[in-house]
Amino acid sequence: MSQTDAKVSSVSDSSYTDESLYPQMSRLSEMLKEISYNLSESNSAARAHAIVETCITLNTVNYQTMTHVCHELIQVDACNIFPTSKETQVPRETFLEAQNLAEDILHNLPIDVVLIPQPEEQTADQYSFIGKVTNIRRVMTKNMDVMAVIHLQPVDSENVITMVAFPRTWEKYGGLIETRHDYDFAIIFESSQYIQDSNEYILSHADIPTNDDLPDTRPLPELIDGEPQIYRAVYVDEEPNLFDDDLRWQAQYFSGTTYHRDGYERCGFYATEQEAIEGAKRAKSLNDSMKALSSGEGNHAN
Repeated sequence: MSQTDAKVSSVSDSSYTDESLYPQMSRLSEMLKEISYNLSESNSAARAHAIVETCITLNTVNYQTMTHVCHELIQVDACNIFPTSKETQVPRETFLEAQNLAEDILHNLPIDVVLIPQPEEQTADQYSFIGKVTNIRRVMTKNMDVMAVIHLQPVDSENVITMVAFPRTWEKYGGLIETRHDYDFAIIFESSQYIQDSNEYILSHADIPTNDDLPDTRPLPELIDGEPQIYRAVYVDEEPNLFDDDLRWQAQYFSGTTYHRDGYERCGFYATEQEAIEGAKRAKSLNDSMKALSSGEGNHAN
């Protein structure tokens, strides 16, 4: 066996794989990139970022390498206290977060080589959700651009999803998202990236769903002796009244008409399900009375 083969064999035998390292190293790389951007004249910041990026590219890291990164961060801390006129001071909490993350990675590393498995590449628009926005938190970046953290309630799940819209994406879709959020309308959210350690999706596209996209959440007609119940109320997404957002229940009664394929006549919007059912009863009664009058049944003397 050659000396080269022996060296490769020794490294391979002494190495192991750590699934948690990739998201940690990726996060550290992002933070060091931001720090080196602000402290553009700091060689230590640039070296620390370059070392971490190299580790990610080569899929390997060891104790000595991360020791070097932590040493460089000590030098960066000194540069950050007195930045030059061309630099921007990094917020203390941002620097400490990066320093703590680097030290955590270091303390969990053995002397031997650790392999960093990278996740498989994901195709664009791999993740797709349809739901309503429950909260929007706008964030101002250092370049004075607006991004947003969006909480989404999917129509087919009880779990709230966090979607991050970076400035360019928010500039493109923010108006649509805010408008449909104000009126409690559903939205299609698409993402090509999922960040596992923070449980967040990166927004890539937003759109208005069609009726075919939305699951049918309307209650099915109840049957009495095999026949549909005469009255019912359906919760709808359409905006029935621009002056009252609470009017969401639509009254319906079964008439057997062919105008609506399900045989239900629509008659108005109400604030609650019970009020909608009562409204359907009144509309049904009025309709029956009009039919009776037009056929002469209502002209008999008492």
